[in-house]
Amino acid sequence: AEDFIYDSQNSIASIFILDLNTGEELNILGDVAFSAASTMKVAILIDYYRYLTTPPTQDEAWLMANSLLCSNNSSSNLLMQISGGGVDVFSGLVNVTTTAQTVGARNTFIRAPFVEGVANQQLGSIQVGQTSPNPNYSTDPDIYNQTTAEDLGTMFNMIYDCANYGSGLMTAYPGEFSQRECRQMIELMSANDLLRLLQAGIPDEISISHKNGWTNEMVGDAGIVFPPNGNDY
Repeated sequence: AEDFIYDSQNSIASIFILDLNTGEELNILGDVAFSAASTMKVAILIDYYRYLTTPPTQDEAWLMANSLLCSNNSSSNLLMQISGGGVDVFSGLVNVTTTAQTVGARNTFIRAPFVEGVANQQLGSIQVGQTSPNPNYSTDPDIYNQTTAEDLGTMFNMIYDCANYGSGLMTAYPGEFSQRECRQMIELMSANDLLRLLQAGIPDEISISHKNGWTNEMVGDAGIVFPPNGNDY
């Protein structure tokens, strides 16, 4: 929209749009770091499928649905704990960050588990390598959990290319993903029926596979739109 202000006195907005057929991009402050909040659960899903060596069991499918659709923090922490070897969540934090950055989301990291709001939760954080988001804009992002609009778009692009062409995630990690797994990721996030944010801007009959996240200061949503003409973006 012509009146869209992406850099106002009290707000900063990022937009990243990628035509999945032509590779054309629209990028407005796509490299600015934001608090990832629950959008990080896209990276957790990718990392968990990288860990899986057999089709997900019913319990595993329930955990992923609870993490991605209900945005449940304890399920998300458990997914990271499992993919990190099962001992504690901290190895999983390393894995999620490494996987995200390896597939091209270079300014994405998670350093601490999600807060579950229960007594006796094991808290703490890990160190991660230096990232280099746009230095000219500060959204005061969460120091433990960050991403950019461009990184989220990149992760969805890698899932899409894996699902449709056998490239993307399958190229980044040969032998660790299958087209079927990537199609399952898209199908799972297509059940995220939020009716707001990205989903509010498209007709009801159009499919969107997406993950939202917000804090008191940040609202975000990222995903793939599947219009009837096949020009997916």
